[in-house]
Amino acid sequence: MSEIDKLKQLSEKKLNQQKDELKNLSKEFLSDRNKGIYNYISNIEKVDLVFYIFIFTIIFYGLKYFNFKTRDFFIGVICILLIYYLNDMKNTNGMSKMKELQLKLLSIDPKPKYFYIDSGIIELIHSIKEYKTYNPVVFEKLIIQIDHFLKLVLLMEKFPLDSYYLLDNLHKKKKSILNVLHSFIFNLPTTVSTEVKLDEALKSMHFMLNYHYERIRQEYNHTHEGKKLNINTKYIYSIKHPDGLDELATTYDIY
Repeated sequence: MSEIDKLKQLSEKKLNQQKDELKNLSKEFLSDRNKGIYNYISNIEKVDLVFYIFIFTIIFYGLKYFNFKTRDFFIGVICILLIYYLNDMKNTNGMSKMKELQLKLLSIDPKPKYFYIDSGIIELIHSIKEYKTYNPVVFEKLIIQIDHFLKLVLLMEKFPLDSYYLLDNLHKKKKSILNVLHSFIFNLPTTVSTEVKLDEALKSMHFMLNYHYERIRQEYNHTHEGKKLNINTKYIYSIKHPDGLDELATTYDIY
């Protein structure tokens, strides 16, 4: 078997594993949506719910005719049920959101390694995953570039003293990601809605990448606050000005 066939076989194996994970998580997600009192009440038909509210109102006002101790007991039971319902609603919504993010992450192909550190990036890439249809190569490049960016973020969080040397790479990687994402403009259908969606995706991506960059920069400066600075521990200033572009350079990059 040739090396190309081995790589192809390995790629297919990984893709099948990702599909199996997605299938199992989908079943689990749908199962969780049918558990708990919150989901039980949420799935009640509106007509039945109105009827139940009517019955509840009758019982509520009927309690007034009982003596104080009996009414107090019933009110306590109702309060306990209400607390249980609200707590179950909070837990169900929280777990559902986490599993929904897992499903979206598993649906991204190629499967990223570091997207787990930013749920916003998961949501964004999932919302534009149809772009892969128009240019699979560029879409795969986009995933890889974002993964490299997030890997650098994790590295700088682990070794903050090295941030001065790596932050410039992070800035360059950010520009590369934005340019790759913008390059889809040459492949997408020429409609107003697709152009608006791409523009919004670029703004969101720009914001999220800048957030990581600025967070790392400020944390680095904070660790050296009050210390004597030298050639290896310089203060890193914010990059708020536009970068200059060489007019003679043969490139379509705009970031």
